[in-house]
Amino acid sequence: MKILKNAILLLVVSLIINGCLVKHEIVFNEDFSGTYYFTLDFSQLSGMMTDSTGNSQNTMNSNFDTIVNNLKVIPGISNIRINDNPNGGKLEIIYDFRDVEALNTSIKSSSQSGENMPNKSNPILFKLKKNTLSMKQKATKFEKDSASATLNEMFQYEFSVVFKKDIRKAHLNNGAVQSDKSISLKGKYFDTLGKNTSWKIKF
Repeated sequence: MKILKNAILLLVVSLIINGCLVKHEIVFNEDFSGTYYFTLDFSQLSGMMTDSTGNSQNTMNSNFDTIVNNLKVIPGISNIRINDNPNGGKLEIIYDFRDVEALNTSIKSSSQSGENMPNKSNPILFKLKKNTLSMKQKATKFEKDSASATLNEMFQYEFSVVFKKDIRKAHLNNGAVQSDKSISLKGKYFDTLGKNTSWKIKF
């Protein structure tokens, strides 16, 4: 029994140390068209993660396929790519968007499609008015239990927006960091998405 407990403890510690990364990156062109990158990196846990069917990767691939199929019918979304590394430890969706409206529609669609994905949260929504880009994401309510606390330690969250022109002024919250042409937000998954995020960026 002691050996079993030690083995379980070792697995949990390994999961916490290595963890997973959920990453969103949006690169805007000067006309506010651009490219969206979504990455789910669980390469450090490859081989450990299994579900009731014996392979959690199949579930994730299925969700990614659903997201991609829904993206294909959205006006203003093009050049959709899905990448899966040979070891199955990293999944990535990349696509181009024509404008902010198409971007918002794609994000809403992906959020609704990925019911079983660890990136399930309230959608990020953008609004463009003249030379000001606003972004809002409502806080997501997560269960407050020991399982969620463990997952919070396992999953890291990154969100960034990159621009082709300099940011003149920005009002940020939730620990976001600004540089000349980008804004980024990093933290533990539940901690970060459990707060309202509201940005106003002027060019």
